[in-house]
Amino acid sequence: MSQAHQSAVVLAIPQKHIVGFVPFITILVLAVIEVFITFAAVIANKNFTMILPPSGIYFHMTWGVIFSLTVAFVENSLKWLLNRKYINLFGTISQSICAIFLICCIYNWLWINNATGIVFISKNFLSAANIRVSPEQLKRYMYTDSGKKILEVIITWAFPIQLVIVLVDTILSAFRKGKKRQVGILLKTDDYGNTYCQLDTTYL
Repeated sequence: MSQAHQSAVVLAIPQKHIVGFVPFITILVLAVIEVFITFAAVIANKNFTMILPPSGIYFHMTWGVIFSLTVAFVENSLKWLLNRKYINLFGTISQSICAIFLICCIYNWLWINNATGIVFISKNFLSAANIRVSPEQLKRYMYTDSGKKILEVIITWAFPIQLVIVLVDTILSAFRKGKKRQVGILLKTDDYGNTYCQLDTTYL
C-alpha cells in the first residue's frame, strides 16, 4: 500500500524596514561615478556639443554597459522587495532604455576599430550565404555620418537618463517598509519515508 503523502507549510517572511536603502546607495554610487567620468571627459574636450568625446563614449560602451545592467537589476529588485504586482512604470522605462542602450553599444562596436566586427560577419556569415558585399559597401548604407551621430547621442545620454529615473525611484522607496510576503513550502513524502521540500509557486 502506498504511504506517499503531501502537506503544505506557509512561512511568513518578516516585514523589513527601509528595504530601498541599499538599492538607493548602489544607484547613488553609480551616479557619482558617472558624473565624475563625464565631467572629466568634458573637461578634456573643450568643444563639448551634447556628445561625449571618444574616451567618454568608450567608457559608456564598456563599463557603462555593466552599470546599465546593474541599474536594471536594482530596479527589478525593488519590484520584488516592495511586492509590486502591477505595471512598474519606473522598471518598464529603465529596462526599455537599457535594451536600447545595449543594442546601440553592440551595433557601434561592430564598426569601430576599422569595422572589425563587420569584417568578421562578412567573412564568416555573408560569404557563406553567397552574399557578396564588402564592409565598405555596408558602411556606406548602414553606418553613415548621421547614423553614427545618432548612435553617439544615444550612447551618451541613454545610461544617464536611466540612472536618473531609477535614482528617483530609489529615493521614493528608500525608507518604505517591505510588503508582507508569504512563501509556501510543499512537503512530499514518498513510499520509502523520504521527505522532499518544494517551493509552492502559487505564493509568488
